[in-house]
Amino acid sequence: MTLKRFRVRAPSKDYGDAGPDLLRTGENAERQMADLMGRAKTGFYLQRNPPGEKQDWTDWSDKPLARGAVLREIDEWQKNAGDGAKLRVGRRKDGKPQTRVEALVVAVKEVAIGVNDGAQRVADLARAQFGTDVGGFSCREYNNVPGSGWSDHAWKDAVDLDVNAGSPGRNDVLTDWLVRMGREGLLGGCAQLIGSRGGKVGAFYEPGYAWRAGGPPSHLTHVHASFKQHYGADPNCR
Repeated sequence: MTLKRFRVRAPSKDYGDAGPDLLRTGENAERQMADLMGRAKTGFYLQRNPPGEKQDWTDWSDKPLARGAVLREIDEWQKNAGDGAKLRVGRRKDGKPQTRVEALVVAVKEVAIGVNDGAQRVADLARAQFGTDVGGFSCREYNNVPGSGWSDHAWKDAVDLDVNAGSPGRNDVLTDWLVRMGREGLLGGCAQLIGSRGGKVGAFYEPGYAWRAGGPPSHLTHVHASFKQHYGADPNCR
């Protein structure tokens, strides 16, 4: 199975994502593009780039378009565009259209790791963005400590995401990206993230993914994502 997601970005740092671009659903991408367009009612231009490395951008639309017309074009595009297709919305500046916001179609491929659908989706999204190594099902207790209760990994509802960090800084980036994805509703309801921020371990819980300091130090170099928490219950996986 392949998920269709979108990266949305703007040339101005005032408008772009705070870190690596999120992988947005079609509806979420439409909302983000609409926000980045600003509130003007007209004066917009469109430009397209079909999939394929050798494809060139089309010319900007030859006349300014109303906001409503552009939003309808975006909606039609996101439903039908294939992997690698791009769309730009611009406004005239210094006598010619200049990009205000750009969207790119990304095909997120599933690489099965023996976990349930929600955890699988989180793993595939992280891999598509960062090329992460992923750990999935493991019939074990928390942190491999006997008597500590059964890990969500043993229920096939958790994944460990490793960006080959080498230093906590890269793990901070991965953690922040997953938290921003969760807050936008793009992780499908992932219940818990344990990772790092500022080189310190902490956890984030749905809804809201507020920071709670503390956790095993191993999460300075990987992020644990539980799609569903089982609070130590025995899955009888032995």
